Amino acid sequence: MKILRPLIVLGTLTLIIITALLWWNRPVKVDMSSYVPADSLVYIEINSLPAITDAVQGTDAWKKVAAELALNNKAPSAAEMVIARSGLAPVRAVILSRAQMALVVVGIDTAEKDDSLRIKPDVALVVETHTTRWRTKDLVASNIQRLAEFAYGASTCKERAGDVDYIECAEASGARKIIGAIDGTVVIVGNSDKAVESCLQVRRGQRPSLHMDQELSQAKRRLKAESALLFGYVSQINAARLFSLGAPLLIGKAPGDQQLEQLLSSSAAKIIRGVAWTSEPAAGGIEDLYQISLDSQVTKRLEPAFDTGTSSDAFWKLIPDSFRSLTVYKNHDPQAAWVSLDSALAMKLDALSAVIFASLLKSGLSGFGIEDPKQVLTSISSPLVTLRPMLGESSLLVAPIKDEVQLRKALSASLLKDGKGQILNDIGVDPDKEKEFTAVFVNGFVIIGKTDSMIPYLGQLRNKELITPDHLAAMDAIGNKGSGAIVTYSNERDSLLNMVRPLCQLSGRQVSEAELVELKQRLEQNSFSRTVSILSEDGIERRSQSAFGQIGSIISLAQADSSSKPTR
Repeated sequence: MKILRPLIVLGTLTLIIITALLWWNRPVKVDMSSYVPADSLVYIEINSLPAITDAVQGTDAWKKVAAELALNNKAPSAAEMVIARSGLAPVRAVILSRAQMALVVVGIDTAEKDDSLRIKPDVALVVETHTTRWRTKDLVASNIQRLAEFAYGASTCKERAGDVDYIECAEASGARKIIGAIDGTVVIVGNSDKAVESCLQVRRGQRPSLHMDQELSQAKRRLKAESALLFGYVSQINAARLFSLGAPLLIGKAPGDQQLEQLLSSSAAKIIRGVAWTSEPAAGGIEDLYQISLDSQVTKRLEPAFDTGTSSDAFWKLIPDSFRSLTVYKNHDPQAAWVSLDSALAMKLDALSAVIFASLLKSGLSGFGIEDPKQVLTSISSPLVTLRPMLGESSLLVAPIKDEVQLRKALSASLLKDGKGQILNDIGVDPDKEKEFTAVFVNGFVIIGKTDSMIPYLGQLRNKELITPDHLAAMDAIGNKGSGAIVTYSNERDSLLNMVRPLCQLSGRQVSEAELVELKQRLEQNSFSRTVSILSEDGIERRSQSAFGQIGSIISLAQADSSSKPTR
């Protein structure tokens, strides 16, 4: 008995000490926005890698992949996670369990070459490992080399010491590289010196961080970012800037006109209040929720554009079984919707900006050969459908006819003028390939668009390659059952495989071409995504349900590394 009592006391004291050490060594969650520059163009926050892994492995698509390739999806047990977070496990497990991440685009470099504009975003991944540098250095160096090989293929790496430890890996042929910096418990990995140094400057207090952005804090609270897999944010100023970089293409202007971009940016800032989004597991896939915040007056003016009425599903009889994307606009009155868009923009802009934005708005229909939107929109009824066929570069407009006489008159004025287009009354008639645009009247509907897309589409109709009940059922089975004024279906069959390949590679499994063929068939029912857009009190809300969501997109983009490709 005398021996037992000291043993109990000793055991109790040991347990208390171990518990205290585990408590003392536990990682304290930080706000990753304090690690990145205040002027970052795009900010994406990742608070838990195990949660993302669990979400991806829990999707229907990944379960099929794992079954086909005999992958082991066993997740660490709760006890293993506790041990790893305490710092007592191997360093890889410790970092994976503790790490918080932020992915940022700190800038965009553009350069003209051979009549092309090259666009290269400067991207940085900031990782708070909550683990000391002496434990992480070797693992970080090896992982940066793996990342370079993942993105670029064969790469050569070298280390250098300075105020922080640097690891630089460059592709065997070319100027692309990945740079890593280890500063205490923080690792910064970027595709340029500028990207890494800008984040290091925040660490040193030499430039302000994004943490002080009040819009960011509000967006986090509004979208409940703390419980999300991913949280993304673009500030008001940067949302306007990004819009100004892409908008010139809609009116036939090449990017790079600084005066035009400045005008578009300052004008867009009067309308857009910022963009934020989250990713969550949902219904066997991943749901991305986007909130595009708008000026309150603009939101009010947009109400007619999101006023839905009862609409027929008869348009499905004109939809082929294979397509890239399909958007259904269920506006109660197409003409009223158009006017509301026009007035919402005009009310916040000066005369010159209003003219430019009106041209941008009109470009949405001029791509179908429509020069007078008012006359055409008053002649058709809801729902309007835009269809992007599998072949051809442009979309087609499909709509029920309300006033055929007026519609023919409006299309004749637009398409027959200068001989740029043609009007057909039968899907059996071959369009003239020399005409840029074609309109086809069939069974109470009109189909309008560029001839190069119309020809393969009409071929599908003639061959009765119409959408099957199975594919309709597959699209109906996707989440986001709520109704919306705008619903988009996208066939992600090819992009889904582009996501699966790197996901398998990250799991340590190379996938052969023969296996990809099998996976393509297995994932057929998971290849559609569905996005529903509604008008909320803050602006436009979009819910998108897909196999892997933005998580898969980010991973596939890291491997594709298409940032250096030219844009014409």
